[in-house]
Amino acid sequence: ADVLNRANLGIEVIHERNAHNFPLDLASGEAAPVALTAPAIAA
Repeated sequence: ADVLNRANLGIEVIHERNAHNFPLDLASGEAAPVALTAPAIAA
């Protein structure tokens, strides 16, 4: 569980940094990280 949680945090941090640097990527790329994060947490 800890490994999955740490992986999710890493993805969120990377995505957040990219979102701040490239706001346009937030709208087009947000679906992917959210979709990947939900099942990872459920698992």
